[in-house]
Amino acid sequence: MDLINFVRVLLKKKKLLIIIPIIAVVASFILTMNLKNSYKSIAKISAGITDENQITIEGEVDLRPYVVQNKFSNLIELVKSKKVVDLVSYKVMLHDIENTNKFRPFSKLFSELDSSAINYIKDVLNDKYENMQELLNSDEGEKGIIKLIKSMAYDYKSILKKLNVYRIGGSDYIEITFESESAYLSAFIVNAVCNEFIRFYDLSNQIKSDKNVSFFEELANQKKAELDSLVNRLKNFKVNNQVINLYEQTKTLVIQMKDLEVLREKEKKNIPSLEEAINEINSKLGDKTKLYVEADLQPFQKNIIEKRKKLKNIRKQYIASGKYNQAVEDTLRKLKDELSGLIKNTSDALLVDPNVSKKELVSKRLKYQLEKELAEEAVKSYDREISRLRNQVEVYAPLEATNNAYEREISVAAEAYLVLLNKLSFAKFNSVSAGNGIKKMESGQAPDKPLSSKKMLLVIMAGFVSFVLTVVLIFILEYIDLTIKTPHRFLSMAKTNLLGYLSKFEGETINLKEIFSSHEKTGQSEIFTNLLKELRFNLSESLNGSKKLLLTSPGEKEGKTIIGISLAYAMANVGKKVLLVDTNFRNNELTKIFSAKNSLAGFIKDEEDIESAVTKTEIENIDIIGSANGFASPFEIAGSEKFIDKVNQLGNHYDYIFLEGPSFTKYSDSKELMNVADKIVPVFSADSTLVEADKNILRQLESREDQYIGSIINKVRLENIEGAYGEIPKKRGFIRRSVKKLLRRNLASAK
Repeated sequence: MDLINFVRVLLKKKKLLIIIPIIAVVASFILTMNLKNSYKSIAKISAGITDENQITIEGEVDLRPYVVQNKFSNLIELVKSKKVVDLVSYKVMLHDIENTNKFRPFSKLFSELDSSAINYIKDVLNDKYENMQELLNSDEGEKGIIKLIKSMAYDYKSILKKLNVYRIGGSDYIEITFESESAYLSAFIVNAVCNEFIRFYDLSNQIKSDKNVSFFEELANQKKAELDSLVNRLKNFKVNNQVINLYEQTKTLVIQMKDLEVLREKEKKNIPSLEEAINEINSKLGDKTKLYVEADLQPFQKNIIEKRKKLKNIRKQYIASGKYNQAVEDTLRKLKDELSGLIKNTSDALLVDPNVSKKELVSKRLKYQLEKELAEEAVKSYDREISRLRNQVEVYAPLEATNNAYEREISVAAEAYLVLLNKLSFAKFNSVSAGNGIKKMESGQAPDKPLSSKKMLLVIMAGFVSFVLTVVLIFILEYIDLTIKTPHRFLSMAKTNLLGYLSKFEGETINLKEIFSSHEKTGQSEIFTNLLKELRFNLSESLNGSKKLLLTSPGEKEGKTIIGISLAYAMANVGKKVLLVDTNFRNNELTKIFSAKNSLAGFIKDEEDIESAVTKTEIENIDIIGSANGFASPFEIAGSEKFIDKVNQLGNHYDYIFLEGPSFTKYSDSKELMNVADKIVPVFSADSTLVEADKNILRQLESREDQYIGSIINKVRLENIEGAYGEIPKKRGFIRRSVKKLLRRNLASAK
């Protein structure tokens, strides 16, 4: 639907567009006549969420936008919660009960109560208010109080309708507003909401904080006892196993073992060289000499053996101690020096002896043997001590695993204990600072003046909205309207050739003679005449010498009868002789209009000649052959060949023969008549819809390219013709003319 056509539709329905908004305006005015004045009170609270200077043990305040917004959303929902609003309801109800200057008059339900019932209500409301409890529907008495509060419009839903809570921009403030018919009631409820919210919020936080402190204290004490138990277990383990520091002790043992292994290897290196020296001396001394010299040294052997034994024992003890001792080192060095001196003195005592040189060798052998024995004894001592230390290390290994396990358990318990202490400190801090963040910044005041009246705005809005809705409804109805209406719409829907169209003639009958002969034509008669003349021209051009024309239609009541008569009259006006043949056996309306004789069947069967079969009309050059209603098809009268031959005979006497056929979709008669006619023209009513069956008929007709010359639209309303016909002269107001010019200019420039 284009804009101009839609504007035409709106102008056509202008009365509807005027009446409906007027009704809406009047109705809204009546409904708002007794609308009470409304008073608005405002209060503000500070949330303390975006305060960067607030004290916290969590570090910096988290001011990320989504975190802040989430906190504000939670606070706003809490302000509007049923818990808080119920407390406000109790408070305002108690005010009206206890004071003479009530905010609202008592409801009918309230007025029926006696003093004892009112005292009961006061006691219950005071108790619920002090303990911050809800009224229960399960209790009959409290259920009655709930109904009473609703009757006074102080219930949760009633208050919430007029209560607005929102954050002011990006600030730390929350604004609370309330509207009512009383300035003092608005101020009272706004302040009550602030106070009850802060009271409820502080108490809830305090209870929550105290529970947290108790919870974390209990956990911390349990974890402390567990930690002490683990520490005592480790202590007893170390005492029982003579362990102080397993790591250091094991480390010391390993170092001792390494040092002893170094000393042992050093002693082991000396043994082979001493053995070699002893063997070399033995090779120089014979067995007899060796015995003799040893016999001479026998007196000194006892002293040497004692010194050597003492030296071995001290060395053995020193190695076993595993510790460096300077005094023991000095004793060992002294004994070695004494032993060397003793051996030297023994050699000096033997210098006068002739066997001195051999005895010197024996002395050296004795010294080497002593050193060898000391080295071997030292290696054995080192091995024993290393073995002992290794056994000690092996004993420490399982102890170390147990010790480490105990220490790990202590570490985990200590870490958990520290976490709980931190949580406990945080809970205690929250308990002390609970409720310090939210404060009431501005109290609500009773406004001096009511809000600006919305009565006029409501009336205007009612008129405007009703007008818009009416326009939308008209648009929807027009959009879903699938009737043909205009020639342009028919072409877009049918996509076929359009031979012409005729306007709908308002009136009971159409007097063609009067329309054509009148010198002063009305608007619709002039348009009808012009359209008919244009259709006559197009039809003459399309017939191009052909005489027999079949007028049919997809359905009934499309107006093909009036089209046939109008075309016949138009042709007769230009001197053409036209014969109308009523072949619509289903509805012989054409025969009835002209009161023609029922002679078609007789003519086809040769029972009548042309002169007796034809009925002369009052209109010059127009004759008609009538028929009777029936169920037989044209070819069933006397066969197809006979029917075609008789119609062809008529062509010798007339310029044009117009055949009218019945509905194309319901009956097969028109399909038979297609074999009789030279050309075919379907007629469509502008008030009918073009369904898929109609389109299929058009496709069938278009397949007969030599016969189908186009379609005719009938009953087109005058307001739907302008798009194809041109501007129709009629009275228009200044505004309508201006709008029309503007639309035409803008649409023309857009194209």
